[in-house]
Amino acid sequence: MKARTLLYPQLPAAEGRALMMRDGYISINANHVESFQSALKDPANYTKKAYSQLADQLLNAKPVRINGVTYRSYQTLTSLQQASGTQSTVRQQIEHELRGVRQQLASCVRSNGITSLHLSRLLNFRRQVSLANPEMSSAQLRTWLFPELLMAQRYGGGLQGNLASAGISGGRGAMGGAFVSMAFEGGGMLLNRLPSNAGVRLGKVGLAGGASGLTGGITENLVAGNMGSALARQLTSRGTSSWTASSLGRGIGGAAGGGVAAPVFSMAMLALDDQEHSTTDYVATGTRAAVAGTIGGALSAGAIGALAGSEVPLLGNAVGFIIGFAGYYIVDALAGDEVEQGVRQAMDR
Repeated sequence: MKARTLLYPQLPAAEGRALMMRDGYISINANHVESFQSALKDPANYTKKAYSQLADQLLNAKPVRINGVTYRSYQTLTSLQQASGTQSTVRQQIEHELRGVRQQLASCVRSNGITSLHLSRLLNFRRQVSLANPEMSSAQLRTWLFPELLMAQRYGGGLQGNLASAGISGGRGAMGGAFVSMAFEGGGMLLNRLPSNAGVRLGKVGLAGGASGLTGGITENLVAGNMGSALARQLTSRGTSSWTASSLGRGIGGAAGGGVAAPVFSMAMLALDDQEHSTTDYVATGTRAAVAGTIGGALSAGAIGALAGSEVPLLGNAVGFIIGFAGYYIVDALAGDEVEQGVRQAMDR
């Protein structure tokens, strides 16, 4: 009743319940999904009140009609099926309908993306953090409990947790880097004359983007989850505003990630362009990209950190991406040539 009122306050009760049963689902820990689905499919469990009431809710939203009679109760259908005078064809129809109800209920069970063990680790970690920082409010704690830090704790903390967390971030970064790189390259091809080697070119760009995203994701995760979080915690404990502490803490991670990802992409593209390049070419191009990537990454992560605690966290990511992208190209346009030429001159001496 409370959930229906909160979700559909403007609708009549019956219509709100129907929408909940049609569009709603039960989210539980990942390691319990299969067992709960199996329990919901087991007809023996529907002698229990909790299961039969759940089935009745579905039948109220989607009643069953048999021989012109409408049924909204699981137990009524069961009693009719077991009655001595019920024809075999009707029993088969009832069994079909009851099985459909159980399967529909089981299909509404989904994973919340976390196991009981991981949840227990996170709860214990948050409890320890609260006890170790009694002077900080919940809002202040959220300032430096970065997702990267929590992910590492979720997987056991220490070296094990950091490696697992960095691996996950690196994998996500690789997929994102490959997709974004190929999307931009493909868009450029469509706007201009499509080259004869378009497929090969897209493949090389995707490979470079994946390598860039992998290294950048791993680096940013490790730096933000450790050094960045520690810096934000220190700043918060000294009275620095949450906005500033979070932005600076996340900015360090972004700077490290961008400073690694950008030169990896640039140097990978040099290695894949089927031309001869000197060590100076790689170092000069990589340094140029590193400077712009460091500043762009810091601006991007800082913007995400500033907006991460808002009511629209996706906006923080979108704004961060735009700021980081713009920051990279502005820095590269203003100082890229000078950085590259400076490196070349220093190496040619």
